[in-house]
Amino acid sequence: MQRRLLIIAVALPLVAIAAGIVRSELHRSRSRSWEFEISGYDPRDLLRGRYLRYRIELSRGNDIESCSGSDCCLCLPTPVEGEIPDVRRATCATARAQCSAFVRARELEQLRRFYVSEAKAGEAERLLFEAMRVRNARILVDVDASGRPQVRDLLLGGTPLAEQLSE
Repeated sequence: MQRRLLIIAVALPLVAIAAGIVRSELHRSRSRSWEFEISGYDPRDLLRGRYLRYRIELSRGNDIESCSGSDCCLCLPTPVEGEIPDVRRATCATARAQCSAFVRARELEQLRRFYVSEAKAGEAERLLFEAMRVRNARILVDVDASGRPQVRDLLLGGTPLAEQLSE
């Protein structure tokens, strides 16, 4: 009996990790990607560890904060690699019917953190600050058909952060 419990105790976390990876990869395979410019960050949070924080900047003066309520969606045009999308606000029903894709503003708002390893956090902060200074910091977001966003990567000067940290 104890042996079975031990096997379950060891296997359950592994199954949970594998399920998370599968869910993430399925989302990625069923999604299209958009780049959004980011600005302003605070890398410190003593309770949650090291991560980079930023604000997602939308085109034409639109901002996520002005989009209130559960029925406020952002209409996304067909993605063009390397270009910031011309986003407009709409009701979710209108966005579903008329837009190439949509995302609920509230869900996009929740993508304000990019976790980094403790060992590389200082270098990542420096690279992000430099890219933001010249307005060349972007986040690559995958959005699936149901409007759920997921961060794919942080792009600094068009290059993924992980590639810059490995150099």
